Amino acid sequence: MSEARPRMPRGDVAFVAMRAGTIAFVVAFVAPFFTPLRVPWYYPVERRWAFEIRPTGLAMDFYGRIVLGVIGWSIAVIVATLIARRFATLGARTRGLLLAWAITALVFAMFYFAWTLYHRVPMPVSLPPGYMPR
Repeated sequence: MSEARPRMPRGDVAFVAMRAGTIAFVVAFVAPFFTPLRVPWYYPVERRWAFEIRPTGLAMDFYGRIVLGVIGWSIAVIVATLIARRFATLGARTRGLLLAWAITALVFAMFYFAWTLYHRVPMPVSLPPGYMPR
């Protein structure tokens, strides 16, 4: 009769999965700024969605980036859970490194967005054809 290998406690598996998910969410959320990646854009005036790299009018990509982040988070959590279950223990150093990577990713994303928004110059959208001011 073969002995079963010891498994990592469920709390440690969840810790690994959530840290991997946090890192994946941040990377997926910020990636379209660094690479030409298509993102779902919402055009509120036209009430439509478009899947494109750059908007062609007044549009916002926040919700599309959230969707990309959640997809990345989900994949990372599933993969990290499957991998973490194969190990017996989670060392203190590994726990600290995972936490440090997750915090670093979050801080980087927050400072990058703050820097980008601070230096953004809004471009006015042209008035629709036939517009008559009152």
